Amino acid sequence: MDDPTPTMLSGSPGAGTGLPAAGALLLTRANIVPLMSPADYADAVETGFRALASGTALAPAPLHIPARGGGFHAKGALLERSRRHVAVKINSNFPGNPKRNGLPTIQGVIALFDADDGRLLALMDSIEITLRRTAAASALAARYLARRDATTVAMCGCGEQSRAQLVALAAQLSIHRVYAWDRDVEAAQRFATEMNAHLGIAVSVVSEMRAGTLASDVIVTATPARVPFLGSADVRRGAFVDRKSEAWWRATDSQWVRNS
Repeated sequence: MDDPTPTMLSGSPGAGTGLPAAGALLLTRANIVPLMSPADYADAVETGFRALASGTALAPAPLHIPARGGGFHAKGALLERSRRHVAVKINSNFPGNPKRNGLPTIQGVIALFDADDGRLLALMDSIEITLRRTAAASALAARYLARRDATTVAMCGCGEQSRAQLVALAAQLSIHRVYAWDRDVEAAQRFATEMNAHLGIAVSVVSEMRAGTLASDVIVTATPARVPFLGSADVRRGAFVDRKSEAWWRATDSQWVRNS
C-alpha cells in the first residue's frame, strides 16, 4: 500500500525553468483517502454550487479529447473566498481498462494553484476525488429532490463508482434496502457482499433490473452503457433517478427523458 504521508516537492526552480515551486504538495490517492468523509465531500460540493450561483466561482466548459477506446477531458474552476484558488483536473476515461489492462477506468491529476500569485500549491491524484465528488453531487441532489421518506435504492451497475455512490447516498438518506443489478452477475454479488459489510445495509442481487428499480425510491445508473436500458416502464412514480454523466443519455429512453 502507498505511504499515506504527503510529499513536499523540493527545490527552488530558477527563473524560467517551469519547475514546480518549492513547498507544493504531492498527494497520492492513499494520502487523499483519509482526509475527507462523505459528509465533507457533500459540504464541499454544496459550497461550490452555491459559489457558482452567487458569482464567486467560475467554471468554464470542459475540454474533451477523444482517443481510441476512451478519451481525455480537462475541467477547471476558480473559487473566491478569503483568497482565490484555481483547480484544474485532467482525467483519462477508458471503460475497458479494468478487464483489458488491469487499470482503473478513470486516472488523472488535479493541480491546485493560488490564483492571486500563480503559485502551484499541490498536485493530487484525481481518482479518489473524482469518485467522491461525483457521488457527493448525486447524493446532494437526492437530499433535496428525492422523497423525504425514501428508503430503497436500486444500483444499476456495480463498479467502483457505484460503491462511492451508495456510500454517499447512505450519508444523506435513511436507506434500509438496496437492490444491486449488473449484467455481470458476479460483479453484482461482490458489490452486495462488500457494501452490506461496509454499510450494514441489506443489499440483495436482482437478476432482472426492473425487479429492483420498480421497488426503489432512488435509482442510480452508474454504467458505461451504449444503448438504452432504463425506461419509463422501469420506474415507479415519484422515484428519483440519478444520472452519471454522458452514460445517462445512453442508459435511458430519450422520449421518457423529454417527457419527465
